[in-house]
Amino acid sequence: MIKLRDEDKKLLLLIIIIGLVIFTIVFMDLLESLEALSKQNLQDAPLSALEEAVKSINLAPKNESDAFLRQSISKIFELMNNKDFDGLYQLLSPDFKEEIFHSSFEDFEKYMAQYASEEYSPKYTKYEKYGDTYIVNVSFLQYSEDVTQANGSAVKYDYFCIRKMDDGDFTFSLAGFIGNKEPNKTVGNDLFKITLTKSMLTRSSSSFMITLENLSEENVMIPAKQIYTVTGIKPKYYKGSVMIPAKDTAKIQFTVYTGQSLTSALPKDIVFPVKIGEKSYSFSLPVEYCIEI
Repeated sequence: MIKLRDEDKKLLLLIIIIGLVIFTIVFMDLLESLEALSKQNLQDAPLSALEEAVKSINLAPKNESDAFLRQSISKIFELMNNKDFDGLYQLLSPDFKEEIFHSSFEDFEKYMAQYASEEYSPKYTKYEKYGDTYIVNVSFLQYSEDVTQANGSAVKYDYFCIRKMDDGDFTFSLAGFIGNKEPNKTVGNDLFKITLTKSMLTRSSSSFMITLENLSEENVMIPAKQIYTVTGIKPKYYKGSVMIPAKDTAKIQFTVYTGQSLTSALPKDIVFPVKIGEKSYSFSLPVEYCIEI
């Protein structure tokens, strides 16, 4: 057996250490080469358009709905910031035009002069979708040419209701207004009839225009607290009773506040307990909305 001297042992140990250092350097160079190759492959992939879109808006277009909303809201804010109120008016939903502005561009222009008095950048992260209708909670931030640089607390908030049209274009409304429907649905008998003439839906409430027709020879009194919905939500609109004279009609507005949950709070029926003479009746009026819930 060969016995190494102390000097030889030290030399051998030094050679081993140098070999380990060289191996480590070579191995790290190999890893860096592989990583660079991987990055090069990713850069060659067609991701640049998507990355640019993400940089220009807060909501990353993960699917077709996101991409549609990104384009629609960007267009709305562009028109607002440019004070192109005529362009905005052309995009308004017909129900919103008629219900809020009575189809008057002058009224809309006055409203927008205050609503869009400054320039804003949009921020939004979530929405509700009902068929082709989107309800989006939008934050108005101080304007920046690069939306990703808009910061600070929101100046104000609003619910946009955006409806996708068959041709891919859209209409929209503000203030959480969703739309109207005029079903003209009637329930009742030969003595009393109840007709739902109009339903108006917003993000926070649903209102119903109802006609009560008394065909009998007696006055009919309906205590307000007895009118209720199948969801169990009691209306706060009435403080007295509804009285319909003999052979006469009455028109009332019935409002239900939905709170945070739109779909769970909307009534499917409104029930009217009616007493005519000595007989009592209960009429259940089905409700229809402008969107499918």
